[in-house]
Amino acid sequence: MRRAYGLKSRAEAYCCLVDILGCGKLVEEAIRVVNQMPPEECDGLCSGDLLGACKLYTVGVANRIYYEIIEHEPGSSGAYVLMGNAYAASGRWGDFAQVRKKMKETNVKKAKDGAGAYEA
Repeated sequence: MRRAYGLKSRAEAYCCLVDILGCGKLVEEAIRVVNQMPPEECDGLCSGDLLGACKLYTVGVANRIYYEIIEHEPGSSGAYVLMGNAYAASGRWGDFAQVRKKMKETNVKKAKDGAGAYEA
């Protein structure tokens, strides 16, 4: 965008790109986008999109991103829910239970608007 149109990318544009790449099963490329974001645009939003994409394809990468999000935003219910869903989708019910236990221990509540509801 900068070269073609002279526009500076904002966090929302990066997040859209990460979401598109994730939906296309291009998780490694999405990780590169997040890692190459300018520091002033790194606000954690894209990490959630990345975690959501990883839920579908790779629990290992999702786990790494989950811990990064929790380290910076321990009250992020979305991170717990997405990680729980990743474990459930891969049949790792013990790990799923651990995520739920950690949510309870840290007093994190699922979003009331339905956005944070568990699928499993």
